[in-house]
Amino acid sequence: MDGTTRYSSPYAFSMDFPPPPFSIEEFNYYHSHHYQSSHFDYDKTSLFNPVTTVKSEQPIITSGNSNSSSSSVSSQSSAEDSRDRERKKERDRIAAGLIKPEDLEKKLTTKALSRARHTLQQRIKRQNESPEQKALRRQRNAELNRRRRMNKQDIRVAMEKVKNRLRQRVKREIDRMLRTRQKRDEFLRETFEQMSAVFSDTDILQYQGRIANALQEISN
Repeated sequence: MDGTTRYSSPYAFSMDFPPPPFSIEEFNYYHSHHYQSSHFDYDKTSLFNPVTTVKSEQPIITSGNSNSSSSSVSSQSSAEDSRDRERKKERDRIAAGLIKPEDLEKKLTTKALSRARHTLQQRIKRQNESPEQKALRRQRNAELNRRRRMNKQDIRVAMEKVKNRLRQRVKREIDRMLRTRQKRDEFLRETFEQMSAVFSDTDILQYQGRIANALQEISN
């Protein structure tokens, strides 16, 4: 030791040997916890059920008008209960046959009425058409159905092709990852075998905290 610094790195000290890269314990710790990064810390409840989180995240007002807010909430709940009771009574009346069909027809929506009118018009049109028109209509419907089936089959074939491509890609990525892991494990095993033959355990553990900080900076 001549007292001069051999390394320009701010983390290095004057020593007779270069610092080891990392220890086996630190490597295992880092690679067993590296998946706990920021993009994994999401709120699964808000992701899969946003309605409940919106209700739970509503601010609770604790001011002087708390009595009025509680009364409004109770009035809303009582109104909902009354509506539920009315719906249940109406269902019971329909099941018992107390409601006339005319009342049910009044409750039909405009969309349902227009759909029923269109169906009736088409039925009358089919009853009044000639045999030639019926043959043309059936031929046209057969062609439309054939095209629809072909389109569905084309969509199925395209989806199967995409699925097969994705399966092959996932298989290639997994194989590459396993090969990379095997090479890395072999490299680390050889490295630590050489290090254990040269350095003592105290020398290796001396730089474990510094190596952890360096790995954290690299991972960020």
